[in-house]
Amino acid sequence: MTIVKIPGQTESSIGKAFVKKVKELNPKLTVWKLSGDGRRDLPDYVCLFCGLSIFVELKRPGQKPTERQANKISELQSNGFPASWFDNAEKAATWVTETFTKIL
Repeated sequence: MTIVKIPGQTESSIGKAFVKKVKELNPKLTVWKLSGDGRRDLPDYVCLFCGLSIFVELKRPGQKPTERQANKISELQSNGFPASWFDNAEKAATWVTETFTKIL
């Protein structure tokens, strides 16, 4: 697999843009970065609101989750948690806010 790096488009910068956009769309949402204590399969972020959780994995543009990350997202989904991955901060933030709106 060839990884193409786009200047300024690190997972960290996408994560910061994601948190900022979520807060713009709904300031009441809580967004936590998950560290995982060495668990590389956990999604990057959990978004919390009204007792509900949504999990988000962020990737650089054009990248996809590892097999372990994809499996963890599927596991979360099969346990009833909204979980997905994105390579675009704005699309991820929009999905989070729309998903909370649909659930509530």
